[in-house]
Amino acid sequence: MKILPHQLRALKIYKQVHQIKKDAFENLKKQGFFEKLDEAYQDLFKKNKIDLKTAHILKMLFKNSSDMRVDNPMFNGAMLTLDKIIQILETDGKNNEDNRTLLTLSTDGDLYRNPKNKYCYSMKSEGKRLKILETLGDDYIKTNKIKEKIESTSNEAVRKAVGIINKKSKYRLKLKQPLIESKLGCGYRINGLYKLKK
Repeated sequence: MKILPHQLRALKIYKQVHQIKKDAFENLKKQGFFEKLDEAYQDLFKKNKIDLKTAHILKMLFKNSSDMRVDNPMFNGAMLTLDKIIQILETDGKNNEDNRTLLTLSTDGDLYRNPKNKYCYSMKSEGKRLKILETLGDDYIKTNKIKEKIESTSNEAVRKAVGIINKKSKYRLKLKQPLIESKLGCGYRINGLYKLKK
């Protein structure tokens, strides 16, 4: 197939554009531009105190963005930095999980840590408070959802019940931090310092 003059001209210009891009990239590299850019990405992620879930969502957004292609030198540093952060967070998460204090909620309603004869909070007669512990896990659950799940009368009743659980479990199990933690707008979850086995 014969290549027409305008096609040859276009190919020539196309190659020149790529050469300009390559030369500009090399000049920026020599000036330390990309190192500074990577440092800026690292500072941004550090400043925002990114957690593992946020990091994974960010990675998904980067992958779906045409600007954040791996072959784009302006942005691939952000993806590489994010990958490092995810790796660190996943490692830390495993270590933290291994170091969590194990608590057990037995089928007959005893909340305890070993040795059970020394650290035990019997909840078998505590109705809705027992249901709250059976409902909660590692992720936050909104107060309204907990209220519906345990068939409580109000969100305020849930808050009071959580307060009682924290007070009694801290005293009877000798816990240094509250068993249940709360976050405004998110609800309640089991404190990350503890692993609750049900």
